[in-house]
Amino acid sequence: MQKNGQLNQVKIKMFLIVSAILFAGVTIAQSRDTTKILLNEITVFADKIPMPIYETPRSVTIISHSDIVNSPALNVEDILGYFAGVDIRRRGQEGAQADVSMRGSSFEQTLILLDGVKLTDPQTGHHNLNLPINIDDIERIEIIKGQASGIYGANALGGVINIITKRDFKNEVSINLAGGENSYNTQALSAKVLGDKTENNFSASRSRSAGYRPNTDYNILTAYAGSRYKFEACKANINIGFAGKEFGANQFYGDKYPAQWEETKTFFISSNVSINTKYLTVSPTIYWRHNYDHYLLDYKDPSSYENIHRTNVYGLDLQSTINADIGDFLIAVEYSYDKLNSNKLGIHNRTKGGVSGEFVADILPGLKLMLSGYSHYYDSFGWKLAPGLDIGYQFTKSFRIFSSIGKSFRIPSFTELYYISPSQAGNAALHPEEAIAYELGFAGNVDYCQYQVSAFARKGTNFIDWVKQSAADIWNAKNISIITTKGFEAAIGYSSNVLNSNTVFKTLKLDYAYLYSDFQTYSFQSKYSLEHLRHQLILTALHSISNDIIASWAFKYLDRFNQETAFVTDVKMSKSWGFLTMNLAATNLFNISYREVGIIPMPGRWIKVEMNYTIR
Repeated sequence: MQKNGQLNQVKIKMFLIVSAILFAGVTIAQSRDTTKILLNEITVFADKIPMPIYETPRSVTIISHSDIVNSPALNVEDILGYFAGVDIRRRGQEGAQADVSMRGSSFEQTLILLDGVKLTDPQTGHHNLNLPINIDDIERIEIIKGQASGIYGANALGGVINIITKRDFKNEVSINLAGGENSYNTQALSAKVLGDKTENNFSASRSRSAGYRPNTDYNILTAYAGSRYKFEACKANINIGFAGKEFGANQFYGDKYPAQWEETKTFFISSNVSINTKYLTVSPTIYWRHNYDHYLLDYKDPSSYENIHRTNVYGLDLQSTINADIGDFLIAVEYSYDKLNSNKLGIHNRTKGGVSGEFVADILPGLKLMLSGYSHYYDSFGWKLAPGLDIGYQFTKSFRIFSSIGKSFRIPSFTELYYISPSQAGNAALHPEEAIAYELGFAGNVDYCQYQVSAFARKGTNFIDWVKQSAADIWNAKNISIITTKGFEAAIGYSSNVLNSNTVFKTLKLDYAYLYSDFQTYSFQSKYSLEHLRHQLILTALHSISNDIIASWAFKYLDRFNQETAFVTDVKMSKSWGFLTMNLAATNLFNISYREVGIIPMPGRWIKVEMNYTIR
């Protein structure tokens, strides 16, 4: 234990030394670069009333298209893991199976959106990242950290991740081929076609690997089509996507079962129309999400234990925004119908809906007020009210403070309510989770540097977890008494829109998050709640090696409850020749042994080569 402690101290010291060296380079880069990036022009859509990021009275993180393209990661799940406060827990690679949570919440408590439309799976949150979209289709990702039930209703307890598809692109066709260790190979094709009043985006990809240990092979197919129609006072959008995954699930859902296997198929379609007048915007949205889940406890003996789940979510959302002299008003009505057909969970239906409202106003010069409230109806529990209050003061365009308080809630998943297996038992008597959260922070930018600092606390009641009294017991779904989580986040970054021989860095960012949770009346063993990150330190950098070669780095220090600490390094080097770009990427460069879930080891060093050819 003493040797491990000394080793961790050495790793931290090395990390801080590297950080100091890199930030010293920023001074050199800044003195040579005369082009300034216009950060304040970014508009945030994760709040239903769009506003410039410098006016947002919330803790918001923007993952830009440039961040995505230059990241060492080749999938959305890994990219999210490069931002502190976002906890990605992977059982497999390349998005085969991964969970996402924020600020110590569970994977069930983070809401996933695609262009503002909910992707939450009612069977289990393990399927929330079955994303029916390719990485090349994404313009940016907006992350609201902390409660957002006052805006989005159920399940926005830990935060919201809104994936926004590309807009205003040029005509182009792209071919992407990749290969690497563990028999990894990917083929992808995308096309973007512009008309007089239309934007059309099509993509398809397949990714395969033999796996990094026995029974961790995977085969992933993703297809997406999006069309935008622009008229004088009206815009119409349609998104259609599919994500199919087959993967070996060695010990994914039980330590004693190395021969688990799973297949999921997710189909999603949404259609939205936005009608705009001078003072009023009306925007109806309809959507359907279908998920098929086929699970085998032992693929060598399929008849021994088999799960087949089919879920359908049908939704309707109608939003109206009024621009008045005193502020902006938003009124929204939502209805959704969940349907489950399962050989293990049974046949269940449930109706959900609600009415929400937002009011955003500048009370005094620089002082912004945002009031929100969501009255949610669930046919088994009746009505739930989630109010929220956010206040921000803009001292200058480059510095603001913000604070928020709000109530949030989550309804149980079908698995938590009804699942029965040799190792788990659901609980049909579960109550919805509820929490109240507080936050205080400040953010701004000086020349090329941006910063954000916030402190937060959340007190949750009736939180749901799978627990047991002893190792011999099975896991049971229960409402836990009280969980109090407190934390601190800080980020500082440098960015420039120029990268040439006269600049050392294009981007450089240091992220830190700390979490502490107090579990009252918690005398049993927890499956999920006691394994969130305690310390998360991330350094990312993009710099030039020569005039035409750039390198992207991600250094992650992860200290997780009940797990060993880990220092993980990812890197990607890129070189372009006109239409052709070649990438050489390595994840876990120094071959560190670590885990994110249970006893499942993460892959060691994994080297991949990628080629992208684009015709514009």
